Order: sequence, then structure tokens, then C-alpha cells
Amino acid sequence: VWIMNEKIIEFNTKKQIKILFLGGIVIVFCLFILYNMIFVAPKIKIFYVIGMLLISSTATYYLILALKSIFSKDKRGLILNSNGIYFKGTSNGSKIGQINWTDIKSLQTGKIYGSNFVTLKLFNAEKYIQNLDIDLKSKEYIINNGVVITNDELSINFEEMKILITKYYNESKG
Repeated sequence: VWIMNEKIIEFNTKKQIKILFLGGIVIVFCLFILYNMIFVAPKIKIFYVIGMLLISSTATYYLILALKSIFSKDKRGLILNSNGIYFKGTSNGSKIGQINWTDIKSLQTGKIYGSNFVTLKLFNAEKYIQNLDIDLKSKEYIINNGVVITNDELSINFEEMKILITKYYNESKG
């Protein structure tokens, strides 16, 4: 029987505050443009007004999520133990819950838009995505490509995260 100590990687509050700050800048910028479109511009173009309202509304939504995350008492972002891995860095990751090591087919790494990630390819992804409120295309992506784990909001760099995940995964295989 394999027993390994539980490893908890917490969220990095500094990274979350940076995201919050950038979100605030986007909202202020959008509201400034909206003000100019409605009150200063000689002719109102409704298409652009609606676009700016959508962007600022979306940014506000994510700003509220970031605030909730910063003030949350549970700061655990990534949990590794002898049973599996639990990534809380995304809403999908939180809803999926713990993924058992025995359900992971392979680990892969990648990089997109400057963000590194580890992908957990699963034997039976359907088991984990049934609780997700996402569209069919997103579910198919997870089934075909796996679950993505990033260190973007965690208090660990990518290399350390990759080494830890790989170590726990390899140890589980015996």
C-alpha cells in the first residue's frame, strides 16, 4: 500500500491581487469609452455601446469572483495525496473534484499564450465532467485532451508544480 504525505499548494494572494487590479483597469477603461460614446460623441453607435457594456459586465463578474477568492478562508489551490489530485484554480477544477491517480492515463505539459500547464489525460473523463455546467464542445475538449492544471494563481512556479505532480503520479503507479 502506497501512502504519501498530503501536499497542499495555496493560492498566491499577490497574483490574485494583480489579476484584480488588471480587471479594475479594464472596467475603468470600458466605462471611460462608454461615457465618451454616449455623452461626448456626436453620434451614438449602439453596436459599440453594447460591446463595451458586455466587456465591462464580464470584467465586473470576474472581478467579483477574484474578490471572493481573495477573501475566501480556504486558500488551498492544489492538493496532492496518495489517492489523487484536486485542483481548485478554475471553476471547472473545483467542480470536478479530486481526480484519482488510477484514473489518469498520462501527464503532458504544454504552453499557450505564455501560460504553462500540465494536462491530465484521463481513462474515463465522462466520470469527472458530469457535474460541469459547460457546453458540449468544452466537454468534448476535456474528454479528448484532458484536464488542465496551471500554476497561474498558485504560490509555486511551474517547474516545481510539474515535478510534484509527476512525482505523485509516478509513485502511485508503483
